[in-house]
Amino acid sequence: ALLPQPQVLFLDEPSIGLDPQIRRQMWDQIRRTKIEGRTIVLTTHYIEEAEALCDRVGILSRGRLIALDAPQSLKAIVGEYVVEFIDPGGKLIQEICRNPEEAHALARRRENGVTVRKTNLEDVFIKLTGERIE
Repeated sequence: ALLPQPQVLFLDEPSIGLDPQIRRQMWDQIRRTKIEGRTIVLTTHYIEEAEALCDRVGILSRGRLIALDAPQSLKAIVGEYVVEFIDPGGKLIQEICRNPEEAHALARRRENGVTVRKTNLEDVFIKLTGERIE
C-alpha cells in the first residue's frame, strides 16, 4: 500500500530487478492507482512497461525530450507494421510500413523467414533517435 496517497506519484524504474510475478503485481498496483485518478510520472528503460502502463509517453534522447504523446499516436508517426527478415549477409532488416497491405506485399517479395508485426514503442524510439535501447 502507498501511504499517504499522493495525487502525483513519481516512480523511477519501479520494476528494475523484479522477478516476473512481482513485476506483474507492481503493474497491477500502478493500474489501480491510475483508476483512482492519481497522476503517475514513471521513468523506465523497459519500453513494454511504458506501452502497457502509460497514457502518454515521452521519449528522451541525449537529455532532450524529442516526442511526447499517447503510445498509439507515437506509433502512427513511424507506421503501423514492421516487416522483419534476414538479408543474404545475415543482417536483420526491419522495414516499417504504413498499412497491412503494404506490409504483406513486401513480405510476399521476400524469401522464407519473414515476420510481419505491429509497430511498438521500441520501433518509435529507434526511428526517432537512431539508437537501439540498451
